[in-house]
Amino acid sequence: MRYYGCKGKLLDFLGEGVAKTGINSGAIFCDLFSGTTTVARYFKQKGYTVYANDFLEFSYSLARTYIKNNNYPIFEGLHGIVASVNGSID
Repeated sequence: MRYYGCKGKLLDFLGEGVAKTGINSGAIFCDLFSGTTTVARYFKQKGYTVYANDFLEFSYSLARTYIKNNNYPIFEGLHGIVASVNGSID
């Protein structure tokens, strides 16, 4: 997602800076102005426990999608609806 203020081009710089502190993966990383959660997702992939915060509602939705979830959603509740439309579901 393109977003004014996105820190995507700074990820390597931020990663190197955090690495220099000696704080290793598994530690807590807080992204206090998370926006599109680009930085939060980067550090989650590096193994950090991530907390993301932002004032905007869309950022909250992105954080719940990318940061809180650790697996793809199954959407079991939709199976009956899809089956009624398509006739069956495998």
